[in-house]
Amino acid sequence: MRSIVFLIVVTSIASPVLAQTAGETRVTLRVGASTTPPKTTTAVTFVGVSDDSRCPAGARCVWAGDATVTLRLQPAGGEARPLVLHTARAEQRTGEAAGLRITLERLEPSPRVDQALDPAGYTVGLVIAPGADAAQVRTTPYDPEIGLAGKDVVWVPTPPALVERMLDLAKVTPTDVVMDLGSGDGRNVIAAARRGARAIGVEYNPDLVALSMTRAQEAGVAGRAVFLEGDMFAADLSKATVLALFLLPDNLERLGPTFLAMPPGTRIVLNTFTVPEWLPDETATLPDCEHWCTALLYYVPAPVAGRWTTSRGELTLSQGFQVVAGTLVDGNGTRNVEGRLRGAALTLTLDGETLQAAVDGDRLVGAALNGTRIAK
Repeated sequence: MRSIVFLIVVTSIASPVLAQTAGETRVTLRVGASTTPPKTTTAVTFVGVSDDSRCPAGARCVWAGDATVTLRLQPAGGEARPLVLHTARAEQRTGEAAGLRITLERLEPSPRVDQALDPAGYTVGLVIAPGADAAQVRTTPYDPEIGLAGKDVVWVPTPPALVERMLDLAKVTPTDVVMDLGSGDGRNVIAAARRGARAIGVEYNPDLVALSMTRAQEAGVAGRAVFLEGDMFAADLSKATVLALFLLPDNLERLGPTFLAMPPGTRIVLNTFTVPEWLPDETATLPDCEHWCTALLYYVPAPVAGRWTTSRGELTLSQGFQVVAGTLVDGNGTRNVEGRLRGAALTLTLDGETLQAAVDGDRLVGAALNGTRIAK
Protein backbone atom coordinates (compact mmCIF):
# COMPACT_ATOMS: atom_id res chain seq x y z
CA MET A 1 0.00 0.00 0.00
CA ARG A 2 1.41 3.33 -0.98
CA SER A 3 1.54 6.21 1.41
CA ILE A 4 0.67 9.62 0.10
CA VAL A 5 2.32 12.52 1.83
CA PHE A 6 1.01 16.03 1.36
CA LEU A 7 3.42 18.90 1.95
CA ILE A 8 1.75 22.22 2.50
CA VAL A 9 3.90 25.34 2.69
CA VAL A 10 2.35 28.60 3.84
CA THR A 11 4.40 31.78 3.85
CA SER A 12 3.66 35.30 5.02
CA ILE A 13 5.73 38.40 5.53
CA ALA A 14 4.63 38.42 9.18
CA SER A 15 5.11 34.68 9.83
CA PRO A 16 8.41 33.11 10.88
CA VAL A 17 9.93 30.19 9.02
CA LEU A 18 11.08 27.58 11.54
CA ALA A 19 13.44 24.61 11.38
CA GLN A 20 14.40 22.60 14.45
CA THR A 21 17.50 20.50 15.10
CA ALA A 22 18.89 19.06 18.33
CA GLY A 23 18.53 21.78 20.96
CA GLU A 24 18.39 24.58 18.38
CA THR A 25 15.73 26.34 16.39
CA ARG A 26 16.47 28.14 13.15
CA VAL A 27 14.06 30.88 12.29
CA THR A 28 13.66 33.53 9.58
CA LEU A 29 11.91 36.73 10.60
CA ARG A 30 10.92 39.93 8.86
CA VAL A 31 10.84 43.27 10.68
CA GLY A 32 8.03 43.25 13.23
CA ALA A 33 7.54 39.48 13.14
CA SER A 34 7.76 37.29 16.25
CA THR A 35 8.30 33.65 17.10
CA THR A 36 8.17 31.57 20.27
CA PRO A 37 10.66 28.71 19.92
CA PRO A 38 9.49 25.20 20.90
CA LYS A 39 9.82 24.30 24.59
CA THR A 40 10.10 27.96 25.60
CA THR A 41 7.61 30.65 26.62
CA THR A 42 9.72 33.56 25.37
CA ALA A 43 8.61 35.45 22.26
CA VAL A 44 11.41 36.75 20.03
CA THR A 45 10.58 39.81 17.92
CA PHE A 46 12.76 41.31 15.17
CA VAL A 47 12.53 45.04 15.99
CA GLY A 48 14.68 46.34 13.13
CA VAL A 49 18.10 47.33 11.80
CA SER A 50 20.06 50.52 12.43
CA ASP A 51 23.36 51.91 11.20
CA ASP A 52 23.72 49.54 8.25
CA SER A 53 27.19 50.31 6.89
CA ARG A 54 27.79 46.92 5.23
CA CYS A 55 29.64 46.93 1.94
CA PRO A 56 27.10 47.19 -0.93
CA ALA A 57 26.59 44.18 -3.15
CA GLY A 58 29.02 44.20 -6.08
CA ALA A 59 31.21 46.93 -4.58
CA ARG A 60 34.84 46.60 -3.54
CA CYS A 61 35.35 47.83 0.02
CA VAL A 62 38.34 47.91 2.35
CA TRP A 63 36.02 47.01 5.26
CA ALA A 64 33.01 44.72 5.31
CA GLY A 65 31.08 47.24 7.40
CA ASP A 66 28.55 46.49 10.12
CA ALA A 67 24.83 46.49 10.80
CA THR A 68 23.05 46.62 14.16
CA VAL A 69 20.15 44.20 14.63
CA THR A 70 17.78 44.76 17.54
CA LEU A 71 15.61 41.96 18.94
CA ARG A 72 13.01 42.06 21.69
CA LEU A 73 12.65 39.03 23.96
CA GLN A 74 9.40 38.77 25.94
CA PRO A 75 9.06 35.92 28.47
CA ALA A 76 5.48 34.97 29.30
CA GLY A 77 4.54 36.79 32.49
CA GLY A 78 7.92 38.50 32.69
CA GLU A 79 9.68 41.59 31.45
CA ALA A 80 10.84 42.21 27.92
CA ARG A 81 14.56 42.37 27.29
CA PRO A 82 16.43 43.90 24.34
CA LEU A 83 19.16 41.98 22.55
CA VAL A 84 21.45 43.80 20.12
CA LEU A 85 23.55 41.80 17.65
CA HIS A 86 26.07 42.92 15.02
CA THR A 87 27.13 41.47 11.69
CA ALA A 88 30.77 42.61 11.81
CA ARG A 89 32.42 40.21 14.23
CA ALA A 90 31.65 36.61 15.18
CA GLU A 91 31.59 37.37 18.91
CA GLN A 92 29.04 40.15 18.34
CA ARG A 93 26.71 37.94 16.33
CA THR A 94 25.72 35.93 19.43
CA GLY A 95 24.10 37.15 22.61
CA GLU A 96 22.03 35.93 25.55
CA ALA A 97 18.96 37.35 27.23
CA ALA A 98 15.71 36.15 28.78
CA GLY A 99 16.92 32.57 28.96
CA LEU A 100 17.84 32.28 25.29
CA ARG A 101 21.09 32.20 23.37
CA ILE A 102 20.63 33.73 19.89
CA THR A 103 23.05 33.81 16.99
CA LEU A 104 22.60 36.03 13.93
CA GLU A 105 23.22 33.80 10.88
CA ARG A 106 22.30 36.21 8.12
CA LEU A 107 20.81 39.62 7.40
CA GLU A 108 19.18 40.31 4.05
CA PRO A 109 19.12 42.13 1.73
CA SER A 110 22.59 43.57 1.35
CA PRO A 111 22.93 47.33 0.75
CA ARG A 112 23.01 48.53 -2.84
CA VAL A 113 24.89 51.45 -4.31
CA ASP A 114 21.98 52.58 -6.48
CA GLN A 115 19.06 52.05 -4.10
CA ALA A 116 18.27 52.83 -0.47
CA LEU A 117 17.03 49.92 1.60
CA ASP A 118 13.51 49.96 3.01
CA PRO A 119 13.85 49.78 6.84
CA ALA A 120 10.83 47.47 6.91
CA GLY A 121 12.25 45.19 4.24
CA TYR A 122 14.96 43.40 6.21
CA THR A 123 14.96 39.67 6.98
CA VAL A 124 17.08 37.96 9.64
CA GLY A 125 18.08 34.35 10.03
CA LEU A 126 18.55 33.36 13.67
CA VAL A 127 19.68 30.28 15.56
CA ILE A 128 17.95 30.07 18.95
CA ALA A 129 18.99 27.77 21.81
CA PRO A 130 18.55 27.70 25.60
CA GLY A 131 20.83 30.18 27.35
CA ALA A 132 22.90 29.84 30.50
CA ASP A 133 20.38 31.96 32.39
CA ALA A 134 17.34 29.95 31.30
CA ALA A 135 16.45 29.07 34.89
CA GLN A 136 16.83 32.65 36.13
CA VAL A 137 14.33 34.48 33.90
CA ARG A 138 12.22 36.87 35.96
CA THR A 139 8.56 35.86 35.92
CA THR A 140 7.14 38.93 37.68
CA PRO A 141 6.83 42.37 36.05
CA TYR A 142 9.59 44.85 36.82
CA ASP A 143 8.36 47.80 38.89
CA PRO A 144 11.12 50.36 39.54
CA GLU A 145 10.92 52.60 42.58
CA ILE A 146 11.30 56.36 42.30
CA GLY A 147 14.83 57.25 43.39
CA LEU A 148 16.34 54.11 41.86
CA ALA A 149 20.10 54.71 41.75
CA GLY A 150 21.80 54.62 38.37
CA LYS A 151 25.28 55.11 36.98
CA ASP A 152 25.15 58.92 36.83
CA VAL A 153 21.64 59.84 38.02
CA VAL A 154 18.78 58.53 40.12
CA TRP A 155 15.52 57.72 38.37
CA VAL A 156 12.81 60.30 39.01
CA PRO A 157 10.10 60.31 36.32
CA THR A 158 8.85 63.49 34.69
CA PRO A 159 5.11 63.97 35.33
CA PRO A 160 3.07 63.13 32.19
CA ALA A 161 1.66 66.67 31.96
CA LEU A 162 5.14 68.15 31.88
CA VAL A 163 6.31 65.60 29.31
CA GLU A 164 3.58 66.85 26.98
CA ARG A 165 4.37 70.49 27.77
CA MET A 166 8.05 69.90 26.99
CA LEU A 167 7.20 68.38 23.62
CA ASP A 168 4.76 71.24 22.93
CA LEU A 169 7.44 73.81 23.73
CA ALA A 170 9.89 72.08 21.38
CA LYS A 171 7.17 71.91 18.69
CA VAL A 172 7.83 68.22 18.02
CA THR A 173 6.44 66.99 14.70
CA PRO A 174 6.56 63.68 12.77
CA THR A 175 9.64 64.97 10.92
CA ASP A 176 11.70 65.07 14.14
CA VAL A 177 14.08 62.57 15.69
CA VAL A 178 13.71 62.96 19.45
CA MET A 179 16.32 61.56 21.86
CA ASP A 180 16.30 61.15 25.62
CA LEU A 181 19.49 60.49 27.57
CA GLY A 182 18.92 58.53 30.76
CA SER A 183 15.50 57.64 29.39
CA GLY A 184 14.27 55.71 32.45
CA ASP A 185 10.94 54.03 31.83
CA GLY A 186 10.77 55.52 28.34
CA ARG A 187 7.97 58.01 28.86
CA ASN A 188 9.58 60.92 26.95
CA VAL A 189 10.40 58.66 24.02
CA ILE A 190 6.97 57.02 23.93
CA ALA A 191 5.20 60.40 24.13
CA ALA A 192 7.28 61.70 21.20
CA ALA A 193 6.58 58.54 19.20
CA ARG A 194 2.84 59.02 19.82
CA ARG A 195 3.20 62.34 18.00
CA GLY A 196 4.62 60.52 14.99
CA ALA A 197 8.27 61.35 15.62
CA ARG A 198 11.06 58.83 15.52
CA ALA A 199 12.30 58.57 19.09
CA ILE A 200 15.38 57.04 20.72
CA GLY A 201 16.08 56.47 24.40
CA VAL A 202 19.53 55.76 25.84
CA GLU A 203 19.47 54.12 29.27
CA TYR A 204 22.22 52.42 31.26
CA ASN A 205 19.93 50.17 33.35
CA PRO A 206 18.97 47.08 31.27
CA ASP A 207 15.83 46.49 33.35
CA LEU A 208 14.58 50.00 32.53
CA VAL A 209 15.40 49.45 28.85
CA ALA A 210 13.33 46.26 28.92
CA LEU A 211 10.47 48.01 30.71
CA SER A 212 10.55 50.83 28.14
CA MET A 213 10.34 48.37 25.25
CA THR A 214 7.34 46.68 26.85
CA ARG A 215 5.57 49.98 27.38
CA ALA A 216 6.30 51.11 23.83
CA GLN A 217 4.79 47.86 22.58
CA GLU A 218 1.72 48.37 24.77
CA ALA A 219 1.38 51.95 23.49
CA GLY A 220 1.49 50.77 19.87
CA VAL A 221 4.62 52.78 19.02
CA ALA A 222 7.32 50.09 19.08
CA GLY A 223 7.99 50.76 15.39
CA ARG A 224 8.95 54.38 16.11
CA ALA A 225 10.47 54.09 19.60
CA VAL A 226 13.92 52.56 20.00
CA PHE A 227 15.68 51.98 23.32
CA LEU A 228 19.42 51.45 23.57
CA GLU A 229 21.31 50.18 26.58
CA GLY A 230 24.34 52.41 27.02
CA ASP A 231 26.14 55.35 28.58
CA MET A 232 24.44 58.66 27.84
CA PHE A 233 27.80 60.44 27.70
CA ALA A 234 28.90 58.14 24.86
CA ALA A 235 25.63 58.25 22.92
CA ASP A 236 25.56 59.16 19.22
CA LEU A 237 23.37 62.27 18.94
CA SER A 238 24.01 62.85 15.23
CA LYS A 239 20.46 61.95 14.17
CA ALA A 240 18.66 64.00 16.84
CA THR A 241 16.73 67.16 16.03
CA VAL A 242 15.29 67.39 19.56
CA LEU A 243 16.67 66.33 22.94
CA ALA A 244 14.04 65.88 25.69
CA LEU A 245 15.86 65.46 29.00
CA PHE A 246 15.49 65.36 32.78
CA LEU A 247 19.04 65.57 34.10
CA LEU A 248 20.87 67.23 36.97
CA PRO A 249 22.91 70.41 36.44
CA ASP A 250 26.25 68.57 36.69
CA ASN A 251 25.11 66.12 34.00
CA LEU A 252 24.00 69.01 31.81
CA GLU A 253 27.26 70.88 32.36
CA ARG A 254 29.24 67.81 31.31
CA LEU A 255 27.07 67.47 28.20
CA GLY A 256 27.37 71.19 27.36
CA PRO A 257 30.19 70.84 24.79
CA THR A 258 28.28 67.99 23.16
CA PHE A 259 25.16 70.16 22.93
CA LEU A 260 27.05 73.05 21.34
CA ALA A 261 28.59 70.73 18.74
CA MET A 262 25.14 69.76 17.46
CA PRO A 263 23.73 71.43 14.33
CA PRO A 264 22.51 75.00 14.91
CA GLY A 265 18.79 75.04 15.59
CA THR A 266 18.72 71.69 17.38
CA ARG A 267 16.16 72.00 20.17
CA ILE A 268 16.97 70.94 23.74
CA VAL A 269 14.03 70.85 26.12
CA LEU A 270 14.62 70.25 29.81
CA ASN A 271 12.68 69.52 32.98
CA THR A 272 13.40 72.15 35.68
CA PHE A 273 17.21 72.22 35.65
CA THR A 274 19.13 74.59 33.39
CA VAL A 275 22.44 74.13 31.63
CA PRO A 276 24.85 76.07 33.89
CA GLU A 277 25.54 79.61 32.62
CA TRP A 278 23.26 79.08 29.58
CA LEU A 279 19.92 80.89 29.80
CA PRO A 280 16.97 79.19 28.12
CA ASP A 281 15.38 80.75 25.05
CA GLU A 282 11.86 79.94 26.27
CA THR A 283 10.22 78.60 29.43
CA ALA A 284 6.78 77.28 30.28
CA THR A 285 5.35 76.44 33.71
CA LEU A 286 2.41 74.19 34.49
CA PRO A 287 -0.40 75.80 36.52
CA ASP A 288 -1.40 74.32 39.89
CA CYS A 289 1.77 72.25 40.01
CA GLU A 290 3.94 71.49 43.06
CA HIS A 291 6.92 69.50 41.75
CA TRP A 292 8.71 69.33 38.40
CA CYS A 293 6.60 72.07 36.86
CA THR A 294 8.86 73.97 34.44
CA ALA A 295 9.96 73.19 30.89
CA LEU A 296 12.96 75.03 29.45
CA LEU A 297 13.79 75.26 25.75
CA TYR A 298 17.20 75.92 24.23
CA TYR A 299 18.16 76.32 20.57
CA VAL A 300 21.72 75.30 19.80
CA PRO A 301 23.31 78.55 18.55
CA ALA A 302 25.51 78.81 15.49
CA PRO A 303 29.14 79.73 16.28
CA VAL A 304 29.69 83.36 15.20
CA ALA A 305 32.52 84.58 17.42
CA GLY A 306 35.34 86.15 15.41
CA ARG A 307 35.86 88.67 12.61
CA TRP A 308 33.68 89.00 9.53
CA THR A 309 33.95 90.99 6.31
CA THR A 310 30.40 92.15 5.63
CA SER A 311 28.38 94.40 3.35
CA ARG A 312 28.23 96.90 6.22
CA GLY A 313 31.90 96.86 7.23
CA GLU A 314 34.18 94.72 9.36
CA LEU A 315 32.20 93.00 12.09
CA THR A 316 33.87 91.58 15.21
CA LEU A 317 31.73 89.47 17.53
CA SER A 318 32.12 87.77 20.89
CA GLN A 319 29.62 85.12 21.92
CA GLY A 320 28.18 83.70 25.12
CA PHE A 321 25.89 80.91 23.96
CA GLN A 322 23.02 82.70 22.12
CA VAL A 323 24.02 86.23 23.23
CA VAL A 324 26.46 88.17 21.03
CA ALA A 325 28.12 91.58 21.20
CA GLY A 326 30.90 93.38 19.37
CA THR A 327 31.79 96.20 17.03
CA LEU A 328 31.23 97.22 13.42
CA VAL A 329 33.90 99.34 11.71
CA ASP A 330 32.64 101.29 8.69
CA GLY A 331 32.80 104.78 7.22
CA ASN A 332 31.19 106.18 10.37
CA GLY A 333 33.91 104.80 12.62
CA THR A 334 33.61 102.05 15.19
CA ARG A 335 30.14 101.37 16.54
CA ASN A 336 28.86 98.85 19.09
CA VAL A 337 26.52 96.05 18.13
CA GLU A 338 24.62 93.56 20.26
CA GLY A 339 22.20 90.80 19.49
CA ARG A 340 21.04 87.20 19.81
CA LEU A 341 21.00 83.94 17.95
CA ARG A 342 18.07 81.58 17.61
CA GLY A 343 19.79 78.62 16.10
CA ALA A 344 21.29 79.89 12.85
CA ALA A 345 19.18 83.08 12.80
CA LEU A 346 21.28 86.10 13.86
CA THR A 347 19.67 89.39 14.87
CA LEU A 348 21.89 92.41 15.61
CA THR A 349 21.06 95.92 16.77
CA LEU A 350 23.21 98.80 15.48
CA ASP A 351 22.30 102.32 16.62
CA GLY A 352 18.63 101.34 16.76
CA GLU A 353 18.73 99.58 13.39
CA THR A 354 17.95 95.85 13.25
CA LEU A 355 20.16 93.68 11.06
CA GLN A 356 19.23 90.07 10.37
CA ALA A 357 21.15 87.27 8.69
CA ALA A 358 21.26 83.51 8.52
CA VAL A 359 24.52 81.88 9.58
CA ASP A 360 25.61 79.32 7.02
CA GLY A 361 28.95 78.01 8.22
CA ASP A 362 31.43 80.79 7.40
CA ARG A 363 28.84 82.96 5.63
CA LEU A 364 26.25 85.48 6.72
CA VAL A 365 23.29 85.58 4.36
CA GLY A 366 20.70 88.36 4.59
CA ALA A 367 19.18 91.29 2.77
CA ALA A 368 20.57 93.85 5.23
CA LEU A 369 23.72 91.97 6.22
CA ASN A 370 25.84 89.46 4.37
CA GLY A 371 29.49 88.54 4.51
CA THR A 372 32.19 85.94 5.14
CA ARG A 373 34.24 84.96 8.15
CA ILE A 374 37.85 86.16 8.22
CA ALA A 375 40.15 83.18 8.72
CA LYS A 376 42.25 83.28 11.88
